[in-house]
Amino acid sequence: MMKNNILIFSLIVYWLLNIVVAQTENKYEKLINDIQFENFAKKRKLVSHWQIYQLRDSGALVVRLKSNKKVIALLQKNNNTVEAKKIETETLQRNKTILDAFMQYYTFSKVYFIYDYSSDSLRKNSSGKFFLNKNLERDTGIILKEKFYLIAENNNLVTSTIGMIPDSLAPYAVEKGSESKNMAIVIKNKYGHQLKAPFPFFVRKFYVSKKDMFQKLPRYASKSQYIQQLTLPTAEELKSCKFCFSVLVLDMYLYEYKEAVSRPEIIEDIKHYLY
Repeated sequence: MMKNNILIFSLIVYWLLNIVVAQTENKYEKLINDIQFENFAKKRKLVSHWQIYQLRDSGALVVRLKSNKKVIALLQKNNNTVEAKKIETETLQRNKTILDAFMQYYTFSKVYFIYDYSSDSLRKNSSGKFFLNKNLERDTGIILKEKFYLIAENNNLVTSTIGMIPDSLAPYAVEKGSESKNMAIVIKNKYGHQLKAPFPFFVRKFYVSKKDMFQKLPRYASKSQYIQQLTLPTAEELKSCKFCFSVLVLDMYLYEYKEAVSRPEIIEDIKHYLY
C-alpha cells in the first residue's frame, strides 16, 4: 500500500513538473515571438557590424568538431568493435584535417577547438578546461580568455525561423527551420543560433577537381590584400586538404566584410542583442 502511494505521489509530482516546464517554455516562446521581428532589418545589420568588429578586435572563433561519440558507444555496446574503431579512426582523421586547416590558414581572430559534446559546458563556462590541443587531446592549460566568441562547424545550413532575440531570451530560442545543403563551414552565436546576413556566416563546399581548385586560389587571393600576404597551399598540399580552401575563403570573407562596413555606435535599440 505504501509503495503504491509513493508511486502515485511521484507520478503526480512528475505531471505537475511537466506542466510547469511547458508553461515556462510557452511563456518564453510567446515573449520571443512578440519581439523577435521588431525592426528586424535595422537590428540585423547593426548587430552584424558589431559582431565582425568584436571578432576581429578581441574575439575568438571556437571550432566545434563532430565526435560521433554516441554512434561509437552504441557500436561498442553491441560488440561491433571493428566498425566502432573504423568510425573512430575516420572521425579523428577528419577532425585533424579541419584543425590543421584552421591552424594554418585562419588568421582573422584567435581560434580554439572543442568536441561537440562540450557545447553545454562552453556555454555555461566559456573558460572551462575542455579545449583541445593540436593532437585533439583535452588540454587544461588552454583557456578561452576572450569574452566574445562565435562557433564554427561543418554543418547543414538552416532556413532560420529565429529573428533578433535579446540576450535574456536567447537561451530559450530554438532553431526550428528546415535544413538545406551541407556547408563546409557555418558560423553560429554562443547559443548555437545561425548568424544573420549580412554577416558572412557560411562557406559552401567546393565540388571541383583538385586542379580547378588550385587554379581558383589566385583569383580569390587577388580579391583580398590579406590573403595575398598568406602562404597559399601548394598543389600537393591541396590534394590532401580540400578543407584548406574553405578556411581560406572564410578568412577572406571576414576581412572583406569588416573593411566594407563601419563600426556601429552602441545605441539603445541593439545593446541587448550584442552577445
